[in-house]
Parts: sequence; C-alpha cells; structure tokens
Amino acid sequence: MFDAFEADDLQQWGYAQATLKPLASRFEHATSLPVVVVTGTTTGIGLHTAAMLAASGLFRVIATMRPSSLPTGEPRLRELVQRYTESGNTVTTTTTTRKVASADALRVCALDVTSEASWKALATQLPGPERRVDVLINNAGYGVSGSTEQVTVEQAQQLFDTNVFGVMRGVQVLAPYMRAQSKRNQAQGLYTVLIQISSLAGLRAVPFSDLYSASKFALEGLTEAMRYSLEPFGIRCICVNPGPVRSAFSTRFGIASRDRGCRQIPDEDPLVKHKLDTMHDLFVRDLAERMASAEVGQSSAQVAVSIVQAVVDGLSLSEAPSLHYGTSPVVDETIRCLRTDPAARTSEPYRRFWDAVARAQKQATDTAGMP
Repeated sequence: MFDAFEADDLQQWGYAQATLKPLASRFEHATSLPVVVVTGTTTGIGLHTAAMLAASGLFRVIATMRPSSLPTGEPRLRELVQRYTESGNTVTTTTTTRKVASADALRVCALDVTSEASWKALATQLPGPERRVDVLINNAGYGVSGSTEQVTVEQAQQLFDTNVFGVMRGVQVLAPYMRAQSKRNQAQGLYTVLIQISSLAGLRAVPFSDLYSASKFALEGLTEAMRYSLEPFGIRCICVNPGPVRSAFSTRFGIASRDRGCRQIPDEDPLVKHKLDTMHDLFVRDLAERMASAEVGQSSAQVAVSIVQAVVDGLSLSEAPSLHYGTSPVVDETIRCLRTDPAARTSEPYRRFWDAVARAQKQATDTAGMP
C-alpha cells in the first residue's frame, strides 16, 4: 500500500543525514536553530520531509496539515520521527541539537492553505518574539486528471486555490518574517529559503493532467518571477520537481476527475468520448505501472532527500542555487531537454506518452468497430 513505510526508508534517511552534515558545524554553537515550516505533512513527501528534518536535530520543524487530518496525521508523523531518531544514526551529537531533538524539534499545527486567516494564525505560532522562520516548504497540493473538456471550471478553481493561491497566501503572510530572519542570518553567512514542491508536470505537461499541469506551470512561473523581488533580500527560491512517486497522491490522481463529477462532453459523435476515455484509462494504467517500477517510480523518502538537499543548498551556498531540483533521472532528462525539444516528443517520457496516445486511439477505434 502506498505511503506505508518502505524497506529503504532508513537507507534514504542515511542519505539525508549525509546531506545535512555540512550544516552541523555551522549550527554547533547556535543558541537558536533554524525554523522550517512544511505544509501538507499528512502523508507522502511532506510526511517524510518533515520527519527527516525534525529527526536530524538541526531544525525546529513546524509541520502543518488540514484540521481534519490531525487525528491520524500527527501520530503517523511522530511515529516516523521516532523511527528515524532511533535508527542508530545521528547527524550530530552536540548538546544543542540533542536538546532540540528531544524537546522542541517538532510542532504539528493545523493549516488550511486556502484560508488567509489560517496562514495568519500559523504565523502567531512561529517561535520567539521575532516569529522566526528560515525555510518555507510549500508541499500541500493535489491533482485532478482529465482533459480540459472533462474538468469543470469549479474543479479547476479549487485546484488553483490550493496549488497556486495557497502558495501565494503563504508567501504574503510569511515573507516579511523571512526577510527579517535573513538579516539576522547574514552574520553566519546563511540565507532563508522558499521551496516549492512542483512536479515533472510543471516542466512539461503530462497527458490528461491539463489543469494539474497548468497549476504547476503557474507555480513554476510564480517562483521564477519571485526571485527578482525576494532574493535581493536574502530569500532564495527553489522548485523541487518529482516525477512518478509511490504515494496516496498519485493513487488518487488518476481517477480524481471522475470521482469528483467530471464534465460530460456534449458531442454528437460517440467515438470522441470513447477515444478520450480509452486514452485516459491507458494513461492511468501507465502511471500506475511507472510508479510501481523500480527504475522510474520513487518512494516519498527518496524525494524527501532531494528536498533536504535543496534546504541545505538554499541556506548555505555562497551562490544562488539552481531554480530546479530534479529528483530522478527521468526528471533530469526532461530538464536537459527543455530547450532542445520544443515539441516535447523526443525525451523518453514524452516519446512514450505520444506512443501511448497512438495506441489508445487505435484501440478505441477497433473496439468501437469504426473504420
């Protein structure tokens, strides 16, 4: 079952600790350690990211989740933090981090990213009189599958309200605190960091993810543009781009639009709907196969290691880090092909997508008995 603890989670935790080690000496004598806010920590990528950062003892983590998810989500997160902490590996053994790891490493808070009031309430829970926040990881989001004609405007509005406007609200509320913290961090040669969990679908549109791709493209554009207004004040901006991930998010994605009352296409030709449904079904099956593939599908913990790397680089690199952090060879290939493949047909994932569309169209025509 997706989002269950996987066999290699502790191995990934070891990789995360190796990534974090360069920060240990920087924080050894710190009286107050960096504060990281992570949204969408109930399951999957957000769950493992928050757990790794909290278990390291190098951060104070504020993990957020929807109010309705707290009864099940908080125990799951604390269990994973304990599992990582007790694994026998430690990033550092300084007195300071031991104290933080045992006492104040993790705080779980309710947050509805679609509510500005909820974001403002979260700000009041930031630690210290200065309301410190060094890293904001916008992970909360969901997907709706289906072609543009099959998704309702209401579905699209709700999707953007979480995936794009939810990020916008968070930046508007927390950026002032991040600017102030960046000034304080300058003495240590550190910065503050805004990390968006984007997607492969934010780099190249994925079949039958029209509105989800649109929301991630919007997030990419928003983040790239924000660099001009935020980085001069010491706030670095990074997009982390996962590909297929074994998670409850991916499981729900393939059938989301049909479960939520998808729009029926008013077309007189029955073959149109038949072809669209056949192509959609094939895409959903292909996505499931790719997630299950050891060569392509990643665990949530694997993606979390890439996010940890982005946190380290954003906080500490002397030069601004890359805008895009791919989490797998599939995504890295897509990033390399962005400018050399304008039609999005030659890189492996997209060549495969186009082949699948052709097969599905033929299959639909054959089963409908059409010439």
